[in-house]
Amino acid sequence: MPFVRISRLPIFMRRMKIKAYILLQTAIRCALLLCLCIPQGAMAGPDVTLDSLKRSLKTRSGDSSKAEVMSELARYFFQNGKADSALLYCNEAIRLATKAGHQQLLATAYTDRGRIHSDPGNYPEAMNDFQIALQMYAGSGDRKNEANLYNLIANTCHLQGDYPNALKNQYAALKIREEIRDEEGIAWSYNNIGTIYRIQGDYPAALKNYYSSLKLLEKFGDQKMIAIAHNNIGNVYSLQGKHPEALNSYFSSLKIREAIGDKKEIMASYINIGDAFCDLYEKDSLTREVQVELEGTETRRIGRDGWLDMAMRIQSRAQAMNQESGNTYYSIFSLSGMGRIHFLRQNYRESIALYSKAYGLAEEMEALELQKEIAKYLSDNYNRLKDFRNGMIWYEKYTAHKDSLFNQLKTDDLTRTRMKYEFEKKENEAKAVQDKKDALARVELERQKKMRNIFLGGFSLVLIFAGIFFYQRNNIRKEKTRSDNLLLNILPSEIASELKQTGTSRTKSFGEVSVMFADFVDFTKISEKISPEALVGEIHTCFSAFDLIIQKYKVEKIKTIGDAYLCAGGLPLSDPDHAEHVVRAALEIREYMRQRRKIKESKNEIPFELRIGIHSGPVVAGIVGVKKYAYDIWGDTVNIAARLEQSSLPGKINISSKTYELVKNKFQCSYRGKIEAKNKGEIDMYFLEA
Repeated sequence: MPFVRISRLPIFMRRMKIKAYILLQTAIRCALLLCLCIPQGAMAGPDVTLDSLKRSLKTRSGDSSKAEVMSELARYFFQNGKADSALLYCNEAIRLATKAGHQQLLATAYTDRGRIHSDPGNYPEAMNDFQIALQMYAGSGDRKNEANLYNLIANTCHLQGDYPNALKNQYAALKIREEIRDEEGIAWSYNNIGTIYRIQGDYPAALKNYYSSLKLLEKFGDQKMIAIAHNNIGNVYSLQGKHPEALNSYFSSLKIREAIGDKKEIMASYINIGDAFCDLYEKDSLTREVQVELEGTETRRIGRDGWLDMAMRIQSRAQAMNQESGNTYYSIFSLSGMGRIHFLRQNYRESIALYSKAYGLAEEMEALELQKEIAKYLSDNYNRLKDFRNGMIWYEKYTAHKDSLFNQLKTDDLTRTRMKYEFEKKENEAKAVQDKKDALARVELERQKKMRNIFLGGFSLVLIFAGIFFYQRNNIRKEKTRSDNLLLNILPSEIASELKQTGTSRTKSFGEVSVMFADFVDFTKISEKISPEALVGEIHTCFSAFDLIIQKYKVEKIKTIGDAYLCAGGLPLSDPDHAEHVVRAALEIREYMRQRRKIKESKNEIPFELRIGIHSGPVVAGIVGVKKYAYDIWGDTVNIAARLEQSSLPGKINISSKTYELVKNKFQCSYRGKIEAKNKGEIDMYFLEA
């Protein structure tokens, strides 16, 4: 079973607010597919050739013997990146093992097929195969492989973001391993459980499990795994802001990796250590010096003045090794790490040169998340040089990357929801089939034992079939209701009805609507001061309140873009009082944020401030495309509303002259004069007071 190992990333990657789990998923998938140790035929080794396997197949007789070779062929093709061929051979192995009644071979084949399905992300199919294999191992009393399958199921849940079930299955694996005294497996379980707790932000629980894993690993003397355990512990300390402790753990990991000559892991350790020294310099004003163990047994106490020098020394080593090995991915991190050091030293031009080189590499790799974060740091550097033109260019790139990633995250969330639905549906179908088999078996047993009860057994069978029928019908009704509710949560009811009836929805022009943009002030700065979990939780709380408020005034939510909230009144059903309704919703949202600010300040937490902009005019609305429907609006009215929000002030509602003319007799407003708006020239603007 694998260590689910996640290398610590440089500071700009750990500040990701939306898609930090992408690299996590990749690491788990690699562990799932490459590091598993399933008995009864491990993956075919490099000494096994395709020709030798095919020759062996010709000489084998008997279904069991042929099934074994089919499994080896499946593993060979899977290892060589040919999943389609691997799946064909795996299916044939399952067929032959089933025919031969060889349960061990059959369980192994189902396990392998689950791994093949996991590779492209077919999690429902993978989970179904793993569950079948689990039942077979449990039925045969193979406790070790039963634990292994619980671990596989946990990792599949992990990949789908289902952390509660991931933990549940990891603990099931741990329990079995403790019962059979599989200490090596116990160490793996502790590590995997620690990783899940770390992702969830439960750092004390993560450390407890990581240290338990380390204690067992030191008993076995597995140096590579011990280094990984020290690295994981350092990651948790870093996330807790305990930078001296993180450095000690990283140096412990580095010392082992240097001893065993693992160059790739040495590069990762260098990057972690360099970044940890920067964290210490930037965030830890209380610590005056740290004691570190350098080459060999040399120990040195380094004061604050030397932290950035040590960071540069370490990051330079990493970059030299990256260039020597041609590791572009790690080069992005080491270049960015050196760029950060120059930024902290206020050497902004040197920082720009390094970040620009890192951005170019990220662009070549199409690493959008890395491009986004590096663009933000380039913008900060240019702004420090008072080169606001280039600062704005890079900030616009940062914003464009952020919007693209947010949309991708939204798509991924919908995909995971669909996968979960499909998996639950298959589970229900499998349960119904199993119920039917159990019912038939019970009836047959009763018939053999007591012939006089044939009538009673037949009647019971009818009742069971009726129960299955009503159970299935009830499930279908529930799934239809769930699907309808999901559609209504994405689209307005009128659009959803049209889509269900005709399969399409036409775009529609609206001559008069009011569009409102709301955006949090200094969102990026605040996000750097609080954890990603707290940040997303606060956005969810605020946006949920906004949803309830606009619903009360018959205003339609269009979408959220990062920390921005877009809604409109007067569509999809026309509303002559659209401007008044949108304004009243804006006033209530502003009041909610004021009350929210008092609550946050009473807890000594950082509050959010909100800017709001409203403009009235014509728009075109509807859905486009044939997949992943989203109701949206277009037109210059939307662009002007966005400019009004950008020209507003914290806690203020900025409206255009068009909106002012529609609401001036019902609300108090103050004229701001003509204000320049980007790409729109001067616009008459008013602050809505009450």
